[in-house]
Amino acid sequence: MILKNMLTPANAALGRLLIRDFDTTENKKIRIKYGLVAGWMGIGATLMLFIIKMILGLRAGSISLIANAFHLLSHLANSIILVVSFKVTGRPA
Repeated sequence: MILKNMLTPANAALGRLLIRDFDTTENKKIRIKYGLVAGWMGIGATLMLFIIKMILGLRAGSISLIANAFHLLSHLANSIILVVSFKVTGRPA
């Protein structure tokens, strides 16, 4: 399947660690798990970046860095929508 061609060594290691039977991408449940992992990783990374940029911006007195930290919240919203969408997709019809 097309997902197997897109796996880098880091993605494959993360997939093995977080998703049981990550190689069977033909299975809808596995593909949903891929989406959920991506969404939760996006939420975690965005929150970390927001906190770091906010702290650095406040300590440096940089309005542009603080504004950029709040800009990251729009990316957080995208990741939340991704997780909710995959959860809804995983429910039975």
